[in-house]
Amino acid sequence: MKLLLENGAKVNAQCGHYGNALYAASAEGYEQVVKLLVNKGADVNAQGGEYGNALCAASEGGSELIVKLLVDMGINVNAQVEKYGNALQIASARGYEQVVKLLLGKYKTVEEMDRRALEGSEKALGKEHPDTLTSASSLTLVLQYQGKYEAVEEMFR
Repeated sequence: MKLLLENGAKVNAQCGHYGNALYAASAEGYEQVVKLLVNKGADVNAQGGEYGNALCAASEGGSELIVKLLVDMGINVNAQVEKYGNALQIASARGYEQVVKLLLGKYKTVEEMDRRALEGSEKALGKEHPDTLTSASSLTLVLQYQGKYEAVEEMFR
C-alpha cells in the first residue's frame, strides 16, 4: 500500500465492494494500513461499500482494535448507512460485546453534539423543517442506544 501511495495512488479513490482502501483495510483488520491511509489523508467518514463506511465494516468484522482506532481518529460514530443503520447496530446484531461497549462510550459525546445541532436547527430553521427533524431523529437514536427511553418519549410530547 505504501508503495502505491508513494507512486500517486489516490488515497480516497472509490472502488467496488469495499468502497475505498480505508474501508477495505478496516474490514480486514489491517491496523498498520488503516494508520498509513489516515496519515496520507484518507477521509475516515467517506461513504461507500457494502457496509457504508469504514467503521461499519470494522464493526461487522468485530475488530475492536480497528473500531477504537477509527473512533480515536474522529470518525462519526453515529453515521447512518442505508442497509445496516450504523456501527452500533451492526456490532450489537453480531454479538460483539466489546465493540458495542466501545461505541456506547462515545455516544455521550455524540449526544451532546446532536443536542447542539438540534438547538441550532430549531433556532435557524424552525421545528418543522426537514433538517431539524433529521437532527431530532439522530438524537433520538443516540438516546435509545444509551437506554434513555424517557428522554426519547419526552422529545415526542
